[in-house]
Amino acid sequence: MIYQLPVIHYSELFVAFYLLSYSFCCVFIYGSNGLGLPETNKAFCSITILVLTLVLVSTDFIGVIQSCSLNNVVFSSHFLALSALVKTVASIASIATLTLYLMSTKQKYTEIDLIIVFSILGTLLIGSSNDFLLFYLALEIQSLAYYALATFLTASIFSAESGLKYFIFGAIASALLLLAVAITYLSFGTGSFQDLQNISANKTTFLAVFACVLFLIILLFKIGAAPFHV
Repeated sequence: MIYQLPVIHYSELFVAFYLLSYSFCCVFIYGSNGLGLPETNKAFCSITILVLTLVLVSTDFIGVIQSCSLNNVVFSSHFLALSALVKTVASIASIATLTLYLMSTKQKYTEIDLIIVFSILGTLLIGSSNDFLLFYLALEIQSLAYYALATFLTASIFSAESGLKYFIFGAIASALLLLAVAITYLSFGTGSFQDLQNISANKTTFLAVFACVLFLIILLFKIGAAPFHV
């Protein structure tokens, strides 16, 4: 393992800055004047930002080395850069497909692309996290976006019901996830994934195994993986 000065993840920072700027413009500029960007322009802006993010991720893939930084909170490797490339390409295709579908059906949608980009930011941060704290924050960012996407069809009672159920179960899952993290920290005295890997090789208890199993189950539920999907 090679340690170096803090590794700057420009793709995550770029997406986060875009989301903050977009939200600021929508709330304080367009919202105060009663104006708004056309839906196609919003989708075009999000796709353009993701294309630029794809370029940044590509540069990270070319120049990255396997390393940890920021007190072992952020992790970088070629595999993570490759997974970020796949996530970004899939997100661009998702926004483009969804925009074309909503335009063809003439359905009104508001900030749906912004919500998808929020989920992308959470996904990218999850891949780069090497600590329980950053992992939990990134997972909650992604989950909040999923709650909003579940209630996307506001005119449908089924959509509202599914979003409410997802939010309630998600809140319970977040509490259990924090319980698993607390048990793991109590057992090993650290929240770093790399330190846990080194310590668990020589020290394993039943409580730690229980925490790992609980963490895995809650993680599968939060990301919507079978058989724990809603």
